[in-house]
Amino acid sequence: MSAGAGFFYSFDSEHWEFSTGHAFKLSGNLYLGGAIGFGAIRKLDVPIPATSSSLFAGLRSNGDLYYSSGNIFYRDSPDGPVSSVSFGSSKAKQMHSAFIFNDEPFSIHNDGRVMRYLEGDLSNPEESFHRYPFAGIAGATRIDASIYNIIPRDGIGSGNACCYKDNGFTRYSVGAEGLLEKMSLTQPYQPESGLVVARIYLETDVGTSLGILRGIDVSLDGLRFYILDGGNDRVYRYETTTSGDIFQLAYHSHAVTSGSLTPYGPLLVANDESSYIFNAYDDGDVRKILLSVPGDLSAYLTQQNLDISGYFDYLPSVCVAGNGLYIFGRSDVNHLSRYTLDELGDVRSANLNSKQSIDLSSYAGVSPSNLVSISDDGTRLYFNNGWIMQLSAAWDLESTITVYNSADGTKPYVLTKWNASTGEVQNTYPIDENIRYLNRIDDTTVFGVIGKDFVSYDYVNNQRLSTYEANAYSPSSTPTVKGIFLNDESQIVSAISGIEGAQNTLYAFDGAFSVTMFGGNV
Repeated sequence: MSAGAGFFYSFDSEHWEFSTGHAFKLSGNLYLGGAIGFGAIRKLDVPIPATSSSLFAGLRSNGDLYYSSGNIFYRDSPDGPVSSVSFGSSKAKQMHSAFIFNDEPFSIHNDGRVMRYLEGDLSNPEESFHRYPFAGIAGATRIDASIYNIIPRDGIGSGNACCYKDNGFTRYSVGAEGLLEKMSLTQPYQPESGLVVARIYLETDVGTSLGILRGIDVSLDGLRFYILDGGNDRVYRYETTTSGDIFQLAYHSHAVTSGSLTPYGPLLVANDESSYIFNAYDDGDVRKILLSVPGDLSAYLTQQNLDISGYFDYLPSVCVAGNGLYIFGRSDVNHLSRYTLDELGDVRSANLNSKQSIDLSSYAGVSPSNLVSISDDGTRLYFNNGWIMQLSAAWDLESTITVYNSADGTKPYVLTKWNASTGEVQNTYPIDENIRYLNRIDDTTVFGVIGKDFVSYDYVNNQRLSTYEANAYSPSSTPTVKGIFLNDESQIVSAISGIEGAQNTLYAFDGAFSVTMFGGNV
């Protein structure tokens, strides 16, 4: 399509006219004018809801604007009042992004649901699709029978605590605001080899969001999940009817971690679920709680405390394995220490004045974060970020040590294609960059936002095809892209904040959006 060429196109009984002035009419409501040219930008004379956190999802054929933050904001017409739909204050039920498919709006929620609003009735979601691991991720969209999104290899919850199950092929991790995610790994204990297959936000017994989660462990049969909530000073138990299915998790019970403390992981639950261990940070204790009834958090029997306050001063991670107590502490920078237990399993019997210690900072690669677990034979130690420490002699930190870093040679993100009806993964594409607000996906190319740039990206060959800076026309501004919509012709419509005060402003960007996005014949 070239400037100055006479062109007429009819779409759904509406007319888009292209001439020397390049004007087109959308549904009789929205007019975009001005001469077409490379990267031409025009502010659209369409009001924006004044909610600063709003994210732009798209334009429907009747001219509606459709926004998303924690709620849905929309108009029945461009000149109509702003209406909204609320999903409650719980993080678990809130929506985090939205898209439009076949002129119908869809919302994506933190409990994994993709909700469809039949005939555009935003006040009444009538259909729920299969759950997806989209919680906290902006940019999932639907094209034909598939849903596409970008998933970080290391997930969102990986920074706090995790545990490995199924001989290392399943990884569960937790984060802030009750976030729990599940990864399926192709290489045991190596998160960079895996894919996030489920992600949710957990609720407490009264329907509120959990705090900052610091530990997790799962029963051997995968039916009971134990969660250490550092924000609310509690240990929670959740249950699922299908082994490992976190979408079905329901609150069961909890125990308050007594004392003035910040409970810190990892949370270690005995195989028979008769006890659990965590670090009571503020009290300076390694704490082991024994239960009279296995798995029953209310069946408090007694506790064993080991005072480590004089040895470690900042959130050390603690593991008990074999006849040893292992502490990876920040006061010793990257030092890992092992203390022998005089009585097997009794944390009180550790002699803190006698230890083995090793400085992990001397090893090449990514520095470890938190110690997670130790293999049953005592030859491997697993860390939160994929570090694996191999010992030549079981339990002996003074033996020959080999460190593996699972991040080597892998791509940090995965573009994933899901079947919209069944929720099954259809294909995955490892890529180097995190692309948000996905649009216009074909067999090889996705359009979206990376940082403050609009980009076209060949996800099959893992490369950018073209880049256009959102603030190219105003170098002094520091815009934030709040969402995009790519129409069927040659225009991006984008909500951008920070250009004119604090309000979001809707802009149209002209260009030829083929695989040579922003270039070629305009």
